[in-house]
Amino acid sequence: MTDERGSDKHGPMLDEQLDGETQSIVDGSPIEARAQERRQMEAPGDDEPEPDARIRGDRGFTPEGSLTPEEVEMRSDLARWIEPSVFPADRETLLMSAERQGAPDDVVGMISMLPEGTEFTNVEAVWEQLGGRREQRA
Repeated sequence: MTDERGSDKHGPMLDEQLDGETQSIVDGSPIEARAQERRQMEAPGDDEPEPDARIRGDRGFTPEGSLTPEEVEMRSDLARWIEPSVFPADRETLLMSAERQGAPDDVVGMISMLPEGTEFTNVEAVWEQLGGRREQRA
């Protein structure tokens, strides 16, 4: 929308704010911004179902060889709270990354169960070390 002066640009302060909000996306590193609190989905209100309540539990719809919804959620939580840039990483590095990202206690607890002195190349390696199954894709 053009103002009275014929300008369609924001003021300098708004431009700087917008630049800061989109910097990680513009610079090609949107993954590091995924755990920021302001980007998290708002929790449901009183008497409202959780957004993923309809997919909780297997309910017999999981194809053979696929991960159950619970396994997918656990693996996703690991990936969400560990910065991709820390790999390859050992247990201590993974713990520091998760704590920097503000990971919940259950995720920190899972990472704490990893053996000391082992280097992990990616989240999938962490998942498998914790007993997670590799997903079979068709």
